[in-house]
Amino acid sequence: MTGKLIPVDFACNDPDNGLFAGKVWMAEIDGNELERGAGEVRFAETEKGFRIHRREYAAADRKEWFGNWCWNRFWLPVKEANRLAEHLRANGWRCTCGEVRFASFINGEAA
Repeated sequence: MTGKLIPVDFACNDPDNGLFAGKVWMAEIDGNELERGAGEVRFAETEKGFRIHRREYAAADRKEWFGNWCWNRFWLPVKEANRLAEHLRANGWRCTCGEVRFASFINGEAA
């Protein structure tokens, strides 16, 4: 994969021991924080990247324990990051902190 990559972080590790938990409760796309009000969501790391809400996303690279042991980071091509943002929006995720344009898109508000 070539071109610009977008950092995407998921809080997918157990906060007590740092081990992969198989679920996610927070995310961050290019510095924009997201939460799903309805609680945790199943999350799987795959050979190509990860799967969330029954959709798989291809990552150019990944790093465990990014920032602290609760978070894993994936670098997605712009097209995949946009597809992920649209899918998270459709599944009830909300932007709790971030750029106005991104928050307005995710939260379904006029910018």
